Amino acid sequence: MSLINDALKRAQQTASPVAPDPLPATPLQPVMLPEAPTPRWLIPSFVILLLVAGIFFVGLATAHHPINRAETGMIAVPAPVATPVARVTTPTPPAGPTAAPPAMPAPATPPAIQPSAKPKLQGIFYSSTAPSAIVDGKTVRPGDQFLQYRVREITPTGMVLTTADGKAITLSMDN
Repeated sequence: MSLINDALKRAQQTASPVAPDPLPATPLQPVMLPEAPTPRWLIPSFVILLLVAGIFFVGLATAHHPINRAETGMIAVPAPVATPVARVTTPTPPAGPTAAPPAMPAPATPPAIQPSAKPKLQGIFYSSTAPSAIVDGKTVRPGDQFLQYRVREITPTGMVLTTADGKAITLSMDN
């Protein structure tokens, strides 16, 4: 310890005198800038303007986007309509010889349902994770039901549909 004290004493004796500080000894005072007056209505009106603009753009986006009710599960079921029942009275035949009852017309048979033509593949949006295709103006994905078909697979160049009896139909962009 004494060695350190001796070294400090020798350093003080050989040191040159320190020049006085040219700056005044009084500390500098901070400059206070005048506060700019901000109207109190500016921030709330800006927030309201942003909210109105957001609602406008969301409304604009939903107005131009058609809703496919079959995809959302909101299929409208029409309410049953009550039809008035007409009462038909037949005049009583005069007493006398009985005549054969008039023949009833045969009920009309509905026309046989013709199998529809092969659907037309109009476009493919291929992605390995979510492929989709446009068939007869409808967007379909694998597993979707389309008319009497189920979409089994969508490839970059075509798609495969299956019927209810398991028959596979291949559609391609070439057709």
